[in-house]
Amino acid sequence: MSNEAILEVPVVVVSGPPGQSFLVVQDAAVLVADFGRDGDRAIIRTTGDEWLKTGDVWAATGENFVLAQAAVQVEAANAAASAAAADAATVEEAKNIVLASGGVPFESTALGLAATTNGQLFEVKGTAGSTVYKTLYKNVAGVATAQGIEVPSLTALLSILAKFSETPLYLENERVIGGFLDDTNRLPVAVLASGRVVIANLSVRNLSLEGEDGFYFGKRVLGGFVDTSERYPLAVLSDGSVYIPKLIFDTTELLTQVEASQIALLRNQGVLPSADVACYGDSLTQGGLASALAALLPGRAVANRGYGSQTAEQIAMRQGGKGFTATISGNQIVSGANTITHFNGVAITNSTAGNVTQLLSRRDSNGSLTIKAKISDVLGTITRTASGGPPSTSEAYTFTPDVGQTVPVHCPPLSPVTVQSQADAACTQVVWVGRNNKGINNWSTVGDVRLMVARLRAANYRVVILGVHNGTNYPDEWIGGIYYPQIVACNAELAAAFPDSFFDVRRYLVDHGLSDAGITPTAQDLIDIANDVVPGSLLSDGLHLTSTAYALVAQQVVSRFFTPNGW
Repeated sequence: MSNEAILEVPVVVVSGPPGQSFLVVQDAAVLVADFGRDGDRAIIRTTGDEWLKTGDVWAATGENFVLAQAAVQVEAANAAASAAAADAATVEEAKNIVLASGGVPFESTALGLAATTNGQLFEVKGTAGSTVYKTLYKNVAGVATAQGIEVPSLTALLSILAKFSETPLYLENERVIGGFLDDTNRLPVAVLASGRVVIANLSVRNLSLEGEDGFYFGKRVLGGFVDTSERYPLAVLSDGSVYIPKLIFDTTELLTQVEASQIALLRNQGVLPSADVACYGDSLTQGGLASALAALLPGRAVANRGYGSQTAEQIAMRQGGKGFTATISGNQIVSGANTITHFNGVAITNSTAGNVTQLLSRRDSNGSLTIKAKISDVLGTITRTASGGPPSTSEAYTFTPDVGQTVPVHCPPLSPVTVQSQADAACTQVVWVGRNNKGINNWSTVGDVRLMVARLRAANYRVVILGVHNGTNYPDEWIGGIYYPQIVACNAELAAAFPDSFFDVRRYLVDHGLSDAGITPTAQDLIDIANDVVPGSLLSDGLHLTSTAYALVAQQVVSRFFTPNGW
């Protein structure tokens, strides 16, 4: 920087510390007693000299701003030159390595020394089977001196990769690609293939929690923290937004190790599910499968969650995998029965409508049905009542808060509903849905089944998916019928999505059902088999299975999945 450059700068006042300024003036003549304040500094434009005002008097400090800046610039220039020289030296050394060896490491240090001169670098191969591919040396007066730089060998890399691929783990139906694993194969922190990070165990003190498990505002919760009551203090939603309800943190200092070890974990997501079994499905599950499985699994609880005539979507809603919303009359929850007017924005209708998004509706019964749920953070019971038919010609839904819940509570339209299915989510589940999806979405059920599988809480969940079968009473489901290819495609989709969990009930009963049951086929059975439909001798009414056929299916489930996998 030169004086000529400074002369081009106009008068400048730059704010400094409180009560001080840095001034640039034309000459010292302007530095009079009433100019500036004590503590201000001034630079004379023509000379670069620095002045300081103290006690209303300006005096030269003996420092020169121009010379000081010039020294800074010279130092910076020297540093840049040194860095450039070092870079050039590095490039030259690298070039020497390539020139000396032709880009190939030497077989020994002796060969490297022979091909280089004092100060040059060279590389030497590692021994066969070792973890080092090559090592960098420097020729120092004829002595090979290691530089502390090694390139790992293929053996080393494969050893590292093997540690990541020895035991593939899955969490919430996604492969775990990183994180931490304890001695019992539990994952306190897991990075999933989708990029989500799941923290399964968290210790927090004096944290007030509010929220819902599974869904917020109709959006699925992808991750976050959850307490033992399935409430989220923080939730990452499916659209990428982050929901943080009311939080109250303890303001005390950090906990000691002893205190921290005594705090209950918010969530302990097991690596394996419980030994109990939950069977979700329609009348096929309700009528015989659950009881047939229970007979083969003595000493274990087998829950029957089958509701006749329900679609895959309705079953997924009851199971907790598929989220939905409710609108309550008056947009307020009070004590007693509150009328639900809409599910998912659709007004409550009767079961004769067929494909309805009402989780407790069923065409085969007018019975009163209930399920525990939470709406607007109020825990209670959803009740379905019906009359006429069946199929019912009139249906009604209500939500009744549990005793002790705080009401009234504002409940806006389309409020998320959380079905309280946590206990079942920790079980081994057998899912048999889709028989009542005829005429719906080309009989595709894989989307709803995916949601049901994602609901399972264990890191290594256990689930069996059963396929849809056709009936002798429905010619449009036989070979050549309009629905036959849809049934086949439905099962193919499920098999592709869940190759380790799917069992094709239809294919098994058509091909092996009679022989495994010890039944001699009748003439009609042979006709049925020719139509690629389950033979009539295994059906009680042309669609539902006989007790013998249910037992066959249960035996296949146990022998194919439970026994070989140690379930």
